[in-house]
Amino acid sequence: MADSLGKQAGTSSSASRQQRLLLAGGLVLLLPYLAAWRLGDLRESTPQFLALYLVAFAIYAATAVTALRIGALSQRWLGAVFLLAAAMMAVTLLNRPTLSDDMYRYVWEGR
Repeated sequence: MADSLGKQAGTSSSASRQQRLLLAGGLVLLLPYLAAWRLGDLRESTPQFLALYLVAFAIYAATAVTALRIGALSQRWLGAVFLLAAAMMAVTLLNRPTLSDDMYRYVWEGR
């Protein structure tokens, strides 16, 4: 009986640790987004952008593996994941598109 309680406590502690790792991974994943924003024109700094993209993908892959190990998240943790996703999208939307000039062509053709 005591052994099964110890296993349950260890499992809950492990799940809590994995949830904290998931949150930390999401927060660390914001860093390459912010660094890419600071690069400015990505056509002029393509190697740096590709390096940041590779780092972001590695962080994402590790975080995805952690998320798959956790399974179902509580509403609180799921809310935190959505807030992090919204923060990443906000950084992306606020960044000026510099890899393509199609947006300017669309504006010109729309006149």
